[in-house]
Amino acid sequence: MRVDKVSFTGYDARKLDGFVMQSNYGNVANAMTQIGKIEGFNVYFVKNKDYDSFELSKNQFQQEEKTPPIEFPQDKMDIRGKNLLSGFEDNSITDAVKYHFGLKKDRLEVQARKKHPIDAAKAKLAELISLKPVIIGGEKQYLYNDLQTNKTIPLSEEYVVTTFGKTKESLDKMLDNTHLRGGNYFITKNKSGEDEVLIGADELKKFNHEQIQQMLKVDKIHVIPQMDKDLDMFIRPLNNGKVLIADDNMTKNAMAEGLIKIRETAQKCVARNDYASYERLRRPYNMLSMMLDAFDNVAAANKFAKTDETADVLEKAGYEVIRVPGRLCSTSQKDPDKLIHLYNFMNANVLLNNDNELVYITNDSIFDRATLGITKDIENMTGFSMKKSFFNELGKYVNLEHAYTIAGDNNAITETLLNDGKGIHSMCAEVLEQK
Repeated sequence: MRVDKVSFTGYDARKLDGFVMQSNYGNVANAMTQIGKIEGFNVYFVKNKDYDSFELSKNQFQQEEKTPPIEFPQDKMDIRGKNLLSGFEDNSITDAVKYHFGLKKDRLEVQARKKHPIDAAKAKLAELISLKPVIIGGEKQYLYNDLQTNKTIPLSEEYVVTTFGKTKESLDKMLDNTHLRGGNYFITKNKSGEDEVLIGADELKKFNHEQIQQMLKVDKIHVIPQMDKDLDMFIRPLNNGKVLIADDNMTKNAMAEGLIKIRETAQKCVARNDYASYERLRRPYNMLSMMLDAFDNVAAANKFAKTDETADVLEKAGYEVIRVPGRLCSTSQKDPDKLIHLYNFMNANVLLNNDNELVYITNDSIFDRATLGITKDIENMTGFSMKKSFFNELGKYVNLEHAYTIAGDNNAITETLLNDGKGIHSMCAEVLEQK
């Protein structure tokens, strides 16, 4: 497990009881627990009690999980007052969270789901899971009891697997379409100390303004243009009305400045006849130049809203917008409308500790070391890395003694960012401090 304290000099930041997590992939939950012991928050881990029931353990280190998470609690769960907004189907995980915190289902969410055949899809999945495999003619098949004809019908394994996949996909879509995805909104404090919400425009396709006001218990809603699928991939509220926003132009400028620093360092190496160091700088320079050209195309061509548009909405809503070089993306050949995050420092857990100091917990990145070839030694020589470019900006607003990056074993965080577009904020559902 690696937890890096930065060494260079769902809510906005507020005091939290802690976070609910349900995956310890790459020891990421253990890393959060370790930071919690330093900064004074709890980690509630959803763990198996027996075969089909769960319970929440508190601040206990868990056994490492080797497979990536399928579900991400920030997207699936939010506690507002005594209501649980849940994108999960009713199951024992939901029950464990409701029981532990004394919650009830949200009324509007329940009503929305009555309009969809969710129970029928769940019954179909349960039916498929219950089928018993048999070997008929040397092939695995499943016996299905047709209640209408009172006959037993053999079903092929391909049919069962395909039907299960399609039914599960349909169920997940119905649940998502009747749930406000937690990664796509933030509850913030306005200047009067009242809660209001910054919400991605996509969520307005599910519920209207009045319903969102009731569900999130706020009066004011600010609809934010989508710079990615979820808000937590491109903005991060701090406190006192300050909001970080990923500025792709700043990222490109940081890369251009990096090229200058590497080139100047290389010239100094030649001047002192240090050709070995000069040669070591060749790869970082070439890779950074290539990545800058590639990102320039991605930033210009992707379908999502641009920084200026989103910043304008936030500023008109009364927020102080802080532009940072917080992300680097590429696009998928299979799905050109999907952003693939080479790194993302915006997706972060932010809170106030017991001393009312900001705590910033975000994803680590292997981009500098693995992609660019900027070793720690080269970073010291040049004074440059992309990670350093971000944290130099963050340090103007957050004491970096309370800034952390989590990598996870075998770079688990990088894998979830690349494959799922999810990071540490996605893996944690916030629980407000109980008053």
